[in-house]
Amino acid sequence: MKKIAIILCGLGLGLLNLSAQETKETVPPLSGWKYYGGDEFNGTAINRKLWGIYGDKTRGYFFDVYGNNKNQGMAQTYRDDMIKVQDGLAIVRATRSKIFTGLRSDYTEKMRFPPKPGHGYTDHGWWSGFLSSKDAQTGNKDEQNKEIGCYYPLYSRIEIKAKIPFRIGTWMALWLRHYTGASTFEIDLQEFFVNDDPKVDRYDKYEKHRYYNANKNFLHQSVHGIDYQSATDENPIPNKHNNNAYADRVKEIKFDPSEDFHVYGAQIDPLPTDSGRHLAVTFLLDGRVRSVFLTSTDIVSNPKSSHKYRYNALLRPEFMPHGIDHVWDVAITGGIGGTPGDNNSGILYPERDPQYHNDINKTPKDYIMDIDWLRVYKRANELLWVGAVPQGWDWETTTAKINLSKEVPVNWLAKLQVGDKLILDIDTLPAKDLTVPPCTDPNMGPVCDRDAGPSSIDICNKNGKSIVTLKPEVARNDAQVTFYITDEDMLNALKADGCSVIGQNIRLFSLVREKKDDGIWSGFKQIDDNNKVVIPKTMFDGVTEKQALEVTVRDVKRDAKIVLPQWNEADRTIPLVASNDEKQYYVALDKNTVKMLKDNGLYFTGAGFYLRSIKLKNKKDLPLGIKNITSHKKENESVYTMSGVKVKETNDNSKLAPGIYVTDGAKFVVK
Repeated sequence: MKKIAIILCGLGLGLLNLSAQETKETVPPLSGWKYYGGDEFNGTAINRKLWGIYGDKTRGYFFDVYGNNKNQGMAQTYRDDMIKVQDGLAIVRATRSKIFTGLRSDYTEKMRFPPKPGHGYTDHGWWSGFLSSKDAQTGNKDEQNKEIGCYYPLYSRIEIKAKIPFRIGTWMALWLRHYTGASTFEIDLQEFFVNDDPKVDRYDKYEKHRYYNANKNFLHQSVHGIDYQSATDENPIPNKHNNNAYADRVKEIKFDPSEDFHVYGAQIDPLPTDSGRHLAVTFLLDGRVRSVFLTSTDIVSNPKSSHKYRYNALLRPEFMPHGIDHVWDVAITGGIGGTPGDNNSGILYPERDPQYHNDINKTPKDYIMDIDWLRVYKRANELLWVGAVPQGWDWETTTAKINLSKEVPVNWLAKLQVGDKLILDIDTLPAKDLTVPPCTDPNMGPVCDRDAGPSSIDICNKNGKSIVTLKPEVARNDAQVTFYITDEDMLNALKADGCSVIGQNIRLFSLVREKKDDGIWSGFKQIDDNNKVVIPKTMFDGVTEKQALEVTVRDVKRDAKIVLPQWNEADRTIPLVASNDEKQYYVALDKNTVKMLKDNGLYFTGAGFYLRSIKLKNKKDLPLGIKNITSHKKENESVYTMSGVKVKETNDNSKLAPGIYVTDGAKFVVK
């Protein structure tokens, strides 16, 4: 995939037409986070200092049958040749065709079909690929002179952009495995179980909820690892799968993952109120929070264990021999097949997809997973609270509440300042699904699913009175809500006992503080049907004509637009280019717009996109190609077309045709 950034430039108060510039893309900024490392796959081969490849012939075909055993029942044999880097992508290919390779039992290289799996669940083998950062050849050694691979920080945000087969019989997945092994702790950024999920239609008597999954697609994001609750005399440190609740780890998706790229990720943070003992895993899809797993909520009741909490073993010093910045092994697996269960359940094998009638000759010869990038970040803002209110398995509650004085460390509240932003990760609660057919199963009990109405959120004092002077609106698909601390009265109220964040028909996941100087606005706001963002004038105290507004947007639909109502009517609309990726748009400022922002703040609206951030940037620091964009042409200078043809002499007051022109070395637009 060719990697370019489309930079579109608005021109000051009266001219907001656009000129597109293409620049070589670096890793784009992510509001609230600082880039740590990763891989953009822009070379011609896998970087062996970042990745090891299972089945690498130069390393004795090591780990080539990982998962191909009686327990997991996979059908692939891994080879390094099954991963290529091309056009900015790492391409993981699974094939049942011949490739040129040797075997561990016979190193003679020749054209070979993949070996038949020894477990006997299928007669058909596959070649495939597997990337593991822990097996990278970094050149770093530990005390025993053993090579230390490439590991990423315990506390980080890790995301992978990928297009992944979504077919029965494929088990291509994205995992984070702990330094001491997946049995200690594993975070699945993504897994698909295409055969089983649509069959699950069940009633949970504890949740009083019916899961109706027919004809739906699902994403699994799971936590596995040590569970002290399961301890026995023989096994005091047992491993358990699916430690997060079904309602949190298995969620519907409205797309086919094999048709387009999506970003699968997780944030791992120390728990603000007990950072020495506990952490939070926040699961992400396309940048939006899906669920949160806390190690602090599950208590051990098993007398066989001496530990208090079930899932926090990974924080013990013996599980981090090289410190907290060397913990996560990123694994990208091209798995094919899995152990079949009763009644045709399980991952199965490609030929057992009903459309192929168990005929291998009708089954595709290849399955392809494309990886666009791996990006790892460290948190730059301050996490004040993290959790899930109401819980994912709570299908009745419609009011969410965080008591700030009880649930946020007091010393962190003390650091708040006027101009700071409080940003909440949220999910608006859905209304009752009226498409679910009536239940006729007598074994299913009463269903207590909420019937959620419009969503709202506020910050109130202990008497329930709002302390917010600029209350943000909440749109149906907002992923974050942003509050400003606008004055001393609000600041003092936030620090007072009993102050709470209260949401209606909303789920709260986290609360962060972003300092005033870190940006004008940050969030994840749906801009559609004239949804708006209002930014107070205090955020523009230091704005100058030497600056421009940098507006970051994403998930842009066709015909989307930014609308700045305070600008002149003829020039207030900025058309956007359709894209799911985050892109930056720049609006140059002049003395008129500067005065307007200082006097009135900014009113921002539009349609067909999500707003991620607004920042002030010095014009001299803008990306190459737009530094000389200016807000006004000089009336007494000659004017040229972009190809250098003079179209207007000095002091010529005739009208120009619509287009982009150059005068005195700077571009301007005529509409």
